[in-house]
Amino acid sequence: MKAGRADPVGLPVVSRLRWLPLPAARTALRLLGLGDLGIRHGVALRRVLYVTAGPDGRPTVASALVATPVGAEPHAVVCYQHATQSHRVNVPSTPHRLEGVLTSVVFAGAGYALAAPDYQGLGSGTGHHPYLHAATEASSVTDLLAVLPQVLERTGTAVPRRTALLGFSQGGHASLAALESLSATAEDLDLDLVGVASVAGVHRLLESAGPHTLSGASAHHSTYLAYLATSYARLHRQPLSSIVRPRWARRLPLLMDGAHGMAQIEQALPRDPTQVLTRETVEDLIGPGEGWFAQRLAANSVGDVAAVAPVRFFVGSRDVDAPPVDAARTARLIRARGGSAEVVDVGPVDHRGTAFAAVGLARRWFDDLLDVETPELPGVAATGASVPERWRGRLTRALPVLGRTRPLGA
Repeated sequence: MKAGRADPVGLPVVSRLRWLPLPAARTALRLLGLGDLGIRHGVALRRVLYVTAGPDGRPTVASALVATPVGAEPHAVVCYQHATQSHRVNVPSTPHRLEGVLTSVVFAGAGYALAAPDYQGLGSGTGHHPYLHAATEASSVTDLLAVLPQVLERTGTAVPRRTALLGFSQGGHASLAALESLSATAEDLDLDLVGVASVAGVHRLLESAGPHTLSGASAHHSTYLAYLATSYARLHRQPLSSIVRPRWARRLPLLMDGAHGMAQIEQALPRDPTQVLTRETVEDLIGPGEGWFAQRLAANSVGDVAAVAPVRFFVGSRDVDAPPVDAARTARLIRARGGSAEVVDVGPVDHRGTAFAAVGLARRWFDDLLDVETPELPGVAATGASVPERWRGRLTRALPVLGRTRPLGA
């Protein structure tokens, strides 16, 4: 991977977060119900500030997490794109158990270097997050990969050329947006893209935001559509009142300010998404798709690309947030363009359950693509019994501080 040029304002900036020694990393996996995934390294976590292109094409600051195996040279890079987050701190660069710790342990613990962008407007980024905006999702990924060689060299870490993309939920959309960009620029970055895994992702936005998301089958559907409406109105300088009801035209900008979590927003919104959007917008989304909102959803759909690397979609049959039919539709588009794409059903699990079921499958797939040895589990005496349920919640909440007191090298 080719090192990018240093930015004149001094970016990228790399700061130390913490170190999870190998016993703590293995404990973290067991607490998260992933004790059957073998790892062989402790994990060093760092925050990175870097420059990327904003929606208007002008440079802006973004943040990311970079995790590396302790005491080993990484054999490849996994760039992880996270799920929908409305609060700017619930992102990988401020690691908590599901965004930051989990993926760092699973991949860096197995010898990968993990890079995880926060997306623009989240983490240490400025402004509002352009939610499900394909161009800025792609630039958040590609610009992070461009500076990653500098980041790794500063920490004395070897720079792998081989790279894989992994995304969950919104991250599936972001990963395919990045795939489209990397299909044209991977050679310029001296990057060998070996595979892309989308876990419970939504890619064809107009088709999914129509009948499925408007159904309200998921408790999150109102929030997804409200987030999209607010973000796209800001991005495209359209009045929010043109697509949402007057009450919500006033309230949504206050809720989508980067300081409210998903649960807070969901409590404020009606369960039925059609009570947020105007009747005309609802009819347009399930009908002709001629309004500006429907057109922007169509324009930000991803996956209609001649992929330069194989793509695997992991779906759960009980996932009502990201319908498996969307993955099947997107896989067909990629194959029609001459690419390789397949859909893997991980079983009767919901949206979050799909992530836990698929993360190990994705890592093993990357191991196979890269022809690297999958870490074996240590003996029973080393791993210990599974954590009793009565302690699981308390210990899981402690995951962010595991290893915090250990000194982190350069």
